[in-house]
Amino acid sequence: MSALPLTIEELDAIRALNAKRTPGKWQIGYHGTERTVDDANGASFVLMDGGYMDQEDADAEFIAAAPDAIERLLAEVDAYRAKEKEAADKAAEFERSREQRYTCLARQLKGSGIEKDNDYLSNWARENIAKAIHKTFGTSGDLPPSDNEKHEVIE
Repeated sequence: MSALPLTIEELDAIRALNAKRTPGKWQIGYHGTERTVDDANGASFVLMDGGYMDQEDADAEFIAAAPDAIERLLAEVDAYRAKEKEAADKAAEFERSREQRYTCLARQLKGSGIEKDNDYLSNWARENIAKAIHKTFGTSGDLPPSDNEKHEVIE
């Protein structure tokens, strides 16, 4: 048994097997001394007799419960994978949006003369980020300076 997630092909194969089975709720039946697993129409699918009664009962309970459990598990896998895809799509959209904001900011700064002094911009940004952290979280917000130069801080 593999601990790896099921592939789409494996899930499709399970769906195909499940679609071919007799529909309806399955249950344990007793016909004399034999234990059976019966479909919704009362037809017996698995006959068990002799051997270890407790194990046969447990096996019959598992087999009878499997069709409903498989349908529910497949639905749960589908729901989780849909949520995972939605989260990945949102993360990708956020990344695209972030890149667009950076591009827009770069265009705004271009020609302002500030791009000529990258150290000034870096230090200015570091100090303002530290101040924003302090205002937001009430911590010191200190970030290690890249040099001793002080720059105007936005209020």
